[in-house]
Amino acid sequence: MLALLFCMGLYRVLIAPLVRLRDRSHELRTPLSCLRVAAEGGLQGQSLTQRVMHEVQLMQRLVDDTLELAWLDTERPRLAAEPVDLEALWDMLCERACFESDWEPERLVYAVAPGCHLSCNLNALALALENILRNAIRYSPEAGLIRLCGQAQADEWHLWLEDQGPGVPQQLAQIFLPVTRLNGARPGDGGFGLGLSIARSAIDGQGGRMYAENAHPGLRIYLHLPAA
Repeated sequence: MLALLFCMGLYRVLIAPLVRLRDRSHELRTPLSCLRVAAEGGLQGQSLTQRVMHEVQLMQRLVDDTLELAWLDTERPRLAAEPVDLEALWDMLCERACFESDWEPERLVYAVAPGCHLSCNLNALALALENILRNAIRYSPEAGLIRLCGQAQADEWHLWLEDQGPGVPQQLAQIFLPVTRLNGARPGDGGFGLGLSIARSAIDGQGGRMYAENAHPGLRIYLHLPAA
């Protein structure tokens, strides 16, 4: 038994991060290849600068996400809790999301019951919600809406964020695994990257639970979090 526990710990600390880094290698190669094509394709001046900045930003996010997930998975940090006003946090995240995506604020609907105050780590909760929201925006149809709903139950808040995309017909449980590729499941490149993996690790680290189901139409991500 001790040998088994040692091997499991060794895999979590040493092997698993290397496997994830291997899986991310193809993601990192894509912007690098685009940079080379841009450099060799005759782009000049402002066009070249904009293309380079776009690809560099993609690489930066890939590296940051990889390091974030490795830290959450290997260190298993104990995240200090504090009272969090969910509506105020949502407003801040929506402002940032609209700036990044050119969405209108009216398409991001807050429909949580009044008085939602959570006992959570603010930074970890913001990280999780931001990644869930980005994923929903990425797979939403044109003019689609995203809704954050929720209600209090006993000493918890049950929240769910839903989009109006096509959902995930198969392999629903796997969307929280790093670098999951679901061929044909959702529009785009079929990859969920690290965003949802980071989100679930951040929620798990503060005593919460996170899972998903299809909403017909759309994907619904559930969060169970302690009330303040």
